[in-house]
Amino acid sequence: MSSPKTLQSYLSARLLRELAGPKVYMRGSEYYEQNCVDLLEHSALDAVAEVEGSHPYRVELKLTPKGLEADCTCPAMSDYGFCKHAVAFGLLLIDAPQPSGKKKSMGKKQEPDSFSQKYPNIADWVQDGWIEIGRGEYTTSKIRVLDEGGLVWEGGTRTQSIDAMLEEAEQAIIKWNGG
Repeated sequence: MSSPKTLQSYLSARLLRELAGPKVYMRGSEYYEQNCVDLLEHSALDAVAEVEGSHPYRVELKLTPKGLEADCTCPAMSDYGFCKHAVAFGLLLIDAPQPSGKKKSMGKKQEPDSFSQKYPNIADWVQDGWIEIGRGEYTTSKIRVLDEGGLVWEGGTRTQSIDAMLEEAEQAIIKWNGG
């Protein structure tokens, strides 16, 4: 009786090229060669990675009874199908060591940078919202905190330093979040 296939034994460069097409495959191959893939989780049948493209994208590859399934947070995945980030991740998995346990987290705990230490609420905010800095033609504020609903807070009209403006925004986010 043969053992069930694993994700890694199923993957091949040929399969990835067929799924993505030659042009997307080449772009994914470049991402792989530039070490843009960070393996986060890995088991016999599925794996998760972060691929650094124009933004960091979360990619999952899974072996199912129907074959290889891929999911990526990039817009190309939903618009066109198998994306270059999935190709890069697949190429990494072909050469990766076999997982030893059921599911193993491969990611290292990321050390916060100095900005995240000084302004932790801004660092969290920009995961889903954004901060605009600079005076616009329709506003006198120098800094604005926004989310998908629009403007949440604006300020920086009385401060001269970037640090003071960022501290104002940090406090506004804390207040907005109920703190």
